Amino acid sequence: MSKKTLIETKLLDKIFSFFGGSGSTASKEKFFNTIKDTDPQVARAFTKWDSDLMALLQTSRKIYIKNGVDTKEVDRLINKLKG
Repeated sequence: MSKKTLIETKLLDKIFSFFGGSGSTASKEKFFNTIKDTDPQVARAFTKWDSDLMALLQTSRKIYIKNGVDTKEVDRLINKLKG
């Protein structure tokens, strides 16, 4: 992924968190559809980033459980990102 695309993706994540991060799944889908229509490459990068973040959180949760650490914080983040 190019540096420009990575920066655009991070910017989109910030924008989404300000305007729709705590909103419904429908608003998130509308946001993704708008980005997809505007710039498909950025939409793919954003989707990849989102799925990688979820995979990282799931792996972290498994490690926490394995080591007997409270997963409350990770669970909260996972639920927040799922919408």
